[in-house]
Amino acid sequence: MKTASCALLLAATLLHAASFEVASIKPASPDEAGISGEDGRNGPPESYIPPAKLRAIENHALNQCDALDGVKDGVIENPMACRLDLLPLLCRGAETNECLTQPQLDALAKIYAGPKTSSGQQVNPCFSPGGEAEPTGWNAWIDGARPESSMGYLLGTRFFKYMVYNDPNWDYRISTVDHNMSLADENSRMRRRWKIRGWSRVC
Repeated sequence: MKTASCALLLAATLLHAASFEVASIKPASPDEAGISGEDGRNGPPESYIPPAKLRAIENHALNQCDALDGVKDGVIENPMACRLDLLPLLCRGAETNECLTQPQLDALAKIYAGPKTSSGQQVNPCFSPGGEAEPTGWNAWIDGARPESSMGYLLGTRFFKYMVYNDPNWDYRISTVDHNMSLADENSRMRRRWKIRGWSRVC
């Protein structure tokens, strides 16, 4: 009984946490954190941002916000104070690795903004500017070498397929931030009920 109770409580806790991440999986791509497309990470193919463009994005962020703390040292001291103007990144002619197409720019804006519900409620903290091109940064967790290949995308979609819905055919494209948040809220209520019943003590 103790093992089963702990397993159920752990499952609810994981589901609660993952529901917030999934509210960030279906991004407008790059891929990765709302499984819903509304945060810019998993959207139409044309919105995917190739890893080769991440250096230009990081340099743009540093150029605008590195010196806000009075020291230009390659580090954005307070990312939350950085208000990026992304328009200069828009390609004015032929597309290169130094600029973004309009769909890519729209996706980037959504990634920086973070997922929100239809009423405007912020679900997850936004992604901070700076460090986009670092080895363990966006390339691995948000962007991926190709669409739908980032670690965030792989972990999030598999968790929801096999642990939340028990459906290998579940498709993040039909998911919404609002639905994922309602799922998280329901599991939060379930965890509170278990705690009131004293089930958490057996763990």
